[in-house]
Amino acid sequence: DKNELYSIGPHFWNVRGHFKILKLIDIETQMSIIQLRNGKFLVIDTVEMNDRLRQEIDHLTNNGENIEAVIGTHPFHTLSFPAFYQTYPKASYYGTPRHLRRLTEIPWKGDLNDCNVRKQWEPDIEMRIPAGAEFVNPQPESTNHFVSVFIYHPTSRTLHVDDTIMYAEKPGFLLKLFG
Repeated sequence: DKNELYSIGPHFWNVRGHFKILKLIDIETQMSIIQLRNGKFLVIDTVEMNDRLRQEIDHLTNNGENIEAVIGTHPFHTLSFPAFYQTYPKASYYGTPRHLRRLTEIPWKGDLNDCNVRKQWEPDIEMRIPAGAEFVNPQPESTNHFVSVFIYHPTSRTLHVDDTIMYAEKPGFLLKLFG
């Protein structure tokens, strides 16, 4: 099911969400939640939340009080951040340079282009920007979406990659045809 927390490994949860192109083709999106050694949580990317998902996140994070940070890893995944921020405004928000430029209503605490920001949660997680990626200002914006920060969680041996590399468990006809 979509918009539901799934335990992927120790201290790592993932949510598959809907993202429809032209309101017809669901190419999906995702969000992950990682519990750090200090007991706090990192939210990696965001999805549109329904009431059930918000309740699951609230239960896991003590109504959001234990969300240490929300991290936007993909410059073009921006649509669900404002609503997530409205729900969890106490968390610190970190994003790509494009997040910081486009979503000015969110008081971003840091830019993932800064290696010190990416190293902030080591050794709990490791963040990398693929070499050669147009990360700061991907051009042309309309088609160059091949970039995101990769996040590796050693405890669960899980790599969070937001659609730079894509896996679909049950691809639909159109994804099989064009994917």
